[in-house]
Amino acid sequence: MPSTQRGLLDRLLGRISSPRSKSLTIGGTALEDFIRDGLVMDKQSLAFSVAAVYACVRVIAETTASLPLILYRRRADGGKDRADADPLYDLLRTKPNPFQTSMEFREQMMSHALLRGNAYAKIIRDGAGNVIELLPLDPDGMTVTRGSYGLIYTYRPSAGKTEVYEQPNPSTYPPILHLKGLSTNGLVGRSVLQDSAETLSSARLAQRYGQRILENDATPSVVIKHPQMLDEEAATRLRESWQRAFSGSGRAGGTAVLEEGM
Repeated sequence: MPSTQRGLLDRLLGRISSPRSKSLTIGGTALEDFIRDGLVMDKQSLAFSVAAVYACVRVIAETTASLPLILYRRRADGGKDRADADPLYDLLRTKPNPFQTSMEFREQMMSHALLRGNAYAKIIRDGAGNVIELLPLDPDGMTVTRGSYGLIYTYRPSAGKTEVYEQPNPSTYPPILHLKGLSTNGLVGRSVLQDSAETLSSARLAQRYGQRILENDATPSVVIKHPQMLDEEAATRLRESWQRAFSGSGRAGGTAVLEEGM
């Protein structure tokens, strides 16, 4: 090799010492980045970041919420009549609370039930005992236990004081509307996010790995092997130089010229 070319390569790699070989992996920390991405996310964000999970929850929740919601009253003979004169008819069909339409309310409740296994809404009544509002509650802040006449709902919101909802006697109605999924204790439904945490994490990592590969023009990691030992500074310079030249969208696929037996 001409001395000018050898001198240029020596400046890039640093002083070459003993004739031992060393392998240098380019992009070897990518998997660690993907793992960190999956671990720092909360479970709901992790679930929605997986395209298949998001699509399934959205289709089921939106479809269910868009279906006609009609309240009927059962007759003594077993038949039924539309109960359009009942205050609950308009409450459920149009506006369960001042902040949501019926579709928005049902969509939120269904998404909670699908992911957390439970959906809760606080039942607000007027002085006559009529239901006037249904307010959704965050399932993550709810604890359910058995009471004397029913279930006790202890709600700890992310901001604010703890609230306890209990049925005071058998003749009163429950204070919470509770939609419960598959249950193994009769109190609460099993959380899909907890039961499928490992599956969701694996799906997220696979999705992110594929994204990173595409961002790099589908070029996999490479290993550069030199017949002699490189010091740490030379190895770092070589790695950074290679990544600047051949890593990233639009740069992968170039032609590399390797010298000195690399």
